[in-house]
Amino acid sequence: MNQRANPPYPLGQNQSQPAASNS
Repeated sequence: MNQRANPPYPLGQNQSQPAASNS
């Protein structure tokens, strides 16, 4: 699931490429 709660990556990259395992 790609939710916009607390992205591990910096706010600047797209949500399509999460850095951490945000399943």
